Amino acid sequence: VNEAKAAIFNSLADTIDEINQKIADGADFDELIATYGVNEDGTASDPGMTTEPYMTSGYEVCSASTAYVPEFVEAAMSIDNVGGVSAPYLSSYGVHIVKYIGDVEGGPIPMTDEQREAKRQSLLTSKQNELYTATLENWMAEADITYTGLTPSIAELEATQTQDTATASTEAEAQTAEETAAPEATEAPAA
Repeated sequence: VNEAKAAIFNSLADTIDEINQKIADGADFDELIATYGVNEDGTASDPGMTTEPYMTSGYEVCSASTAYVPEFVEAAMSIDNVGGVSAPYLSSYGVHIVKYIGDVEGGPIPMTDEQREAKRQSLLTSKQNELYTATLENWMAEADITYTGLTPSIAELEATQTQDTATASTEAEAQTAEETAAPEATEAPAA
């Protein structure tokens, strides 16, 4: 894996150096994203950074963020000052450089309709699971279950079947012997 990462960085070394030089020269970060943050087909490699609100305010990240790949969180948290940029890093999404746009003000954050619906669904699922578990536990407590013993093993079932077959066979042989040994009363005596 490390060799593959090194190979990717080596293949992009000239481009990374060029971007870093432009950053050092004071180039506009949004223009760098527009120039270098595109796929071969011309689409944005990170659509979030070319649409609002992320284009203006960036991604809200903290060290405990789980919504983003760990490499992104680590790079974002490595920047000390607003306006600073991270070293290039590699994730499953490609090679990136992160800019520290600003701090998020403390206090409540208004929820979007999408966030509100996601939270509603999460709470609903949680409550449904709680109700299911409580109902199941209640049914188990109310159930009158009597255990009559262990379920017989296959070997025990086979032994019982063999014994039943042997008993039935012995009874059939005994009945056949009785029928052939005693003459029927309707037979005439031999002369």
